[in-house]
This record gives sequence, C-alpha cells and structure tokens, in this order.
Amino acid sequence: MSGRKLSRGKRIVVAIVAIAAVLAVCLPWALARRQVTAKIEVLSIQLPDSSIAGQPMVASVRVRNPGKATLTYKLALTVDGEMVDVQEVVLAGGQTKTVDFTLVLEVEGTHEIGADGLVRDITVRVPKPPTFELSNLKIEPSEVEVGGSVTVSLEVKNAGELEGSYAVVLKINGRVVDNKVVVLAGGAAERVSFTLREKNAGTYVVEVGGLSGSFVVKPALKPWYEASGTVTAVYDGDTIAVYLTWVHESITGVYAARTESVRFSGGIDAPELGNPGGYQARDFIVGLCPPGSHVYLDLDDYATGKGPYRDIYGRLLAVIYVKLGESWVNINAELLRWGMQAYPAHNWLKYTYFASEFDPYEWLEENYPYVRR
Repeated sequence: MSGRKLSRGKRIVVAIVAIAAVLAVCLPWALARRQVTAKIEVLSIQLPDSSIAGQPMVASVRVRNPGKATLTYKLALTVDGEMVDVQEVVLAGGQTKTVDFTLVLEVEGTHEIGADGLVRDITVRVPKPPTFELSNLKIEPSEVEVGGSVTVSLEVKNAGELEGSYAVVLKINGRVVDNKVVVLAGGAAERVSFTLREKNAGTYVVEVGGLSGSFVVKPALKPWYEASGTVTAVYDGDTIAVYLTWVHESITGVYAARTESVRFSGGIDAPELGNPGGYQARDFIVGLCPPGSHVYLDLDDYATGKGPYRDIYGRLLAVIYVKLGESWVNINAELLRWGMQAYPAHNWLKYTYFASEFDPYEWLEENYPYVRR
C-alpha cells in the first residue's frame, strides 16, 4: 500500500490544499505591508514670513493621495525634528488637501518645520513692546461763541506688537483739563475725542501728547450761566441772597428750591458797611438787582472752599448777570468799574490771590460786552 501512487484527482486536491495554506499565511502579511508602505505625498509647507515668540502661528501642509484607493493617514508635524502634533487625514484616490496645524514657538531664533521629510525654516523673534503714536489732531469748530461746544479729537495707534495702555492727556492753555486711558492691541488704532465748553471769550491753545492747535471763543450775545433765581436780600456791596429756581444738570452740590448766599467772584471786595463807600456800594447793587429781581449765576469752577463753587464760609462764588431790557449786564464788572472811579483809595481787587476762573481785568477792558454803555 505504501508504494502505491496517488491518483490524479487526489494529487489535485492536495495541491489546492497546499496553495490555500500558503495564501492563508502570506496574504494577510502582504496586505498589512501594503497598508504600511502606502503613503501620501507632502507637496508643500506654507509658513508666515516670521513668527512672534509666544503667539500662535499656522503651518499649512499641502498633501496628495497619489494612489487610486481611499487612504487614511496620520500626518505628523515636527519642529526641529521633534514631533509636536499629529492629524489623521482621509484622502480619496488622487485627492489633494491642505492640513492646518496651529502651534506656538516660544524660543527666539530659526526653527525647522517638517512634515514627512519636507522641511521649511521660520524665524521666531521677540515681539515689539507697545509704542504709541499720536496723529491727526482735529479741533472742530475752530470758532465758537461762549458756552459753545468744541470737539478735540486725535488718532492713537499702538505701533508695537503687544497690547498696552496709554493715557491721553488734554491740556488747554498749559493746564490739564481732561484725560482718557485707551487699551490697544498691537497694531490697533483708535480715535479719541474730548468735548469742551469754555465760558470766557479768548483764544485757547490745545496740547495733546506733542500735538497742538487752537480755537477761538467769541463773546456771545447771551452769557454763560449755570443757575438762576430771585434776589431775596442785598447784604452789602459784594454779597446777596438768591432763591434758586434752576440749576444746570452738570452742577453738583448746588440745588434748586434753596436760598443761597452768593459772594461776587473774581477777587472783588467792596468796602464794609460803615466804611467809606460801604453803604454806597450796597445801594449801587440794589439799583441793579433789587430784591425780587431775577439774576443768573456763572459759578466759579475754581472755588476751593466748603464744597464745590463755594468760599471758605460756604457762600457760592459767582459772576452775577441781570438782563436790563435786551442787554445782559455783569453786576461784578459794573461794581468794579463804578467803585474804582468813585472810591479809588479802596482796594477793590483785594482777593485776587484766591484761585478763580474769572479775570476781573477783562471786565475793565473797553470792548468788554456785558456792561452798560
């Protein structure tokens, strides 16, 4: 029996079984090897011209599937040979795609960005600190009447690459009147504006961070005032009592429906009652604003006594206007002009050393508008 040859049919069966065994062993290995060796092509790596240390940047990797079958591939990005990110890419046969990687490089210098053997260089630099530039100063309008609104604006730009803050300081005639703090990202710009209202005629010089300009305030037919009311008493030549019926909304610490003692501002001092000119000064004021008359008060913004607009005794300090017919008259100016002529020996400007927004010498000028002619 052992020497008998296999029939032809049995030999074919044996051969098929042997081939199947070989395929069972080799086919999975061949398929696995194909999966391992199948790769995409990296066509390019797009980078910015440079990057700022510590700030995000994007590396765009252009890839293509050169084969016909759909391919899933893990694309790795390296920095200086070290893998920093991996993204899974699915590409149909012949498809091209851009894969974006976001990364942050902290170290200054030149670095190699790579993907599947393709490498590109990028320079990382230290960011520029915040540096602020001021430009394009505008003053609109260039001429207004007393109490009119003037807008001062300028452009502030952060020429650096990091966020920073800057205090925009506004000076009028050398005095700081306002400031605003702006916070800007690197490269950003913002227009900053201030609104001004001046109560006295004249030329005003504007300064903001090295920029300068000016505007002119012309005398108005109607003077600026911030409160009004009815005279209830005339105490002497420079102090009256007023029942306030209206107070401008911008004023703090002064209220309507109250009676206030009002002292003439501008450093004026009338003689005391009993001294030469004392009763005469009081009678002069009664002639202009007797009890029951209506008066208009321009409060002294520079007063530093007991509260806003007040002297050390708590009296309001103000320029007092009355309307005589169609004309507006400054009572302070009228008293000063009359008194210096009638009683020249008296020091009518005794208190000009106190801070005041009003210049009494302007009231003595020939063209001052708010006096009787």
